[in-house]
Amino acid sequence: LAWSLAVLPTGRSLGHSLLVAAAVLPVAWVLAARRDARPLVAALAVGWLSHPLGDALYPLIDGEFAHVTFLAWPLLPLPTHEVEASFAAHFALLSPSPTLAFELALVALASLAWHCDGHPGLATVRSLSGRGEAQTE
Repeated sequence: LAWSLAVLPTGRSLGHSLLVAAAVLPVAWVLAARRDARPLVAALAVGWLSHPLGDALYPLIDGEFAHVTFLAWPLLPLPTHEVEASFAAHFALLSPSPTLAFELALVALASLAWHCDGHPGLATVRSLSGRGEAQTE
């Protein structure tokens, strides 16, 4: 919404703010109770809260606290980035490193675990999108 449509100021604003999460998740929890869908909100909460904390990990380790102000947006200003706001610009900056290799290994491991577990969640997404039941082969 930030890079492609310019609806948000940056890619780390609305969805990365713990303040926004603290306002939205309880409302979602109450609404989900009416549809017996609290497990979906629990999954949303895990993803919503763990992702920005993962993004903040390296700056926190490096003591670059000005780079994690997105966690308290809109109360704190968003960090400025010198990279053009586009997917292509970010991918162009990737260079082989032990950190990148570790992160790619984590993605591969998570994908393998998801596959071995029978693709949990896929049936729900397909049913919500009107595509019917998922096939877990």
